[in-house]
Amino acid sequence: MFNIESLHYLLNGRLVDGENKRNHLINDFEYNINYVKNKNTAFISIKNRTWEKFHGRKSKIIDGNEQINSQIENIGLIITEEYIPNLKYKIPQIIVRDSIEAMKEIGAKARLNYKNPLIAITGSMGKSSTRLMLEKTLEDFNVLANRNNSNTRPVIMLNMCKLATNPDFALFEVSINAINNRGNMSLNLSPDVAIITGIGAAHLSTIPTTQEVAKYKARLLDGLNSESAAIINTDTEHSQFLLERAKSNTDKVYKYSLNGTENLKINKLIYKKGVSEINASNQKNEEISYKLETLSEGMVSNSLAVLLTLQILNLDIPNLIMKLTDFNPFNKVLEVKEFHNSRGNVTVIDDTHNASLPAMINAISAFDSQTKYYQGNKIIALGQISDLGKREEQIHLKLLERLGSSNADIILLMDSPYRNIYQNINNKKVEWFEGKNELLTRLLTLANDDSLILLKSSVTNTKFPEIAKELPDELAKI
Repeated sequence: MFNIESLHYLLNGRLVDGENKRNHLINDFEYNINYVKNKNTAFISIKNRTWEKFHGRKSKIIDGNEQINSQIENIGLIITEEYIPNLKYKIPQIIVRDSIEAMKEIGAKARLNYKNPLIAITGSMGKSSTRLMLEKTLEDFNVLANRNNSNTRPVIMLNMCKLATNPDFALFEVSINAINNRGNMSLNLSPDVAIITGIGAAHLSTIPTTQEVAKYKARLLDGLNSESAAIINTDTEHSQFLLERAKSNTDKVYKYSLNGTENLKINKLIYKKGVSEINASNQKNEEISYKLETLSEGMVSNSLAVLLTLQILNLDIPNLIMKLTDFNPFNKVLEVKEFHNSRGNVTVIDDTHNASLPAMINAISAFDSQTKYYQGNKIIALGQISDLGKREEQIHLKLLERLGSSNADIILLMDSPYRNIYQNINNKKVEWFEGKNELLTRLLTLANDDSLILLKSSVTNTKFPEIAKELPDELAKI
């Protein structure tokens, strides 16, 4: 925790309007004024020019001083580069040269003082779901975690400041943006547990190969020390490289896999309608059984990372893992939606939250696990995987075999990466559409009673998610 005096000393700034409030407690920080809710929170006001210097490009974030209403009262401190005059209430202000540098200093000090477990998570897929699962199992504790799926460098710096609240556990979901060549934030985080949920085809518009992606993601492991632990998914690409990198930093390296490893073994995995039943055991042959309301192998895999984390933290695994029974990830992550119209019942698996190659394959497998429960048409509708650069057609080609072996009666594809390759899918009726209206119309024609539809795509550079948005209203009209 800080007070105004300790922050004044740490930042070596100029304190204005705060002489009589030097001992006032500050234990939270924000750079978006909308999240400031009490007088123990400091607002870090960052000028546009400072954001632009930091990002190396024009900033879309509103200038910090311009965010502040002159009538504001419910706030403890403003850390700013320029004094804000004419406030109705005299809010203490610390004037600094660079508010982002000030945020870094506060975060570093807060991390130095923080003694409870800090878990950092990255990966090409599954990092948000794994973090959310951990949040769910730890819901009875005071937990600091990312808001939504915000996980870039500024968010990590801000959340390091929030360690001043002294949570029981801190969960940091870390994007590649925060551990790239601009500086490895893992060295600042010094995680007690680092989880890599897997490597796959993502970021290829800026990073040429999955091997390079693995090298960047592995930087999370460089913040470990001999007392820290690493948890690695060995079911995806470059896992051996990740294991070796982990072992160069700590001897406490744990592996998980749906196929069983020395640290955790799946004894039984049964997919039922809308539910997965799992029985696993550790090295001591201690068994744990639990259920997930999920169709996804990927989500089951994420739960294994959670089991290992709880084990490393010496927590009550049997009771905590049961909290996952009613776990729900973000909207549009293999979200099952049921609709009724004049034709009957239509079930949609909406997985348009985002996409990578492993996530696409995982979604198709989830669809296949459910088709036996439906008598109507089984339809897979896909948009593109974005952010693949010059390799987009090559990566999409890797989907063809899996689509050909799927349980779909018909496959509907949209976006340019499929244009020249869709006819190579064997054993299936496949149709390609240039625009979303045409695909939506075809989908509505095929949606008969007791049909099952999978919708999957990225969210950027494609209009496919608009289909998922419009489909419910269009189904209701039938």
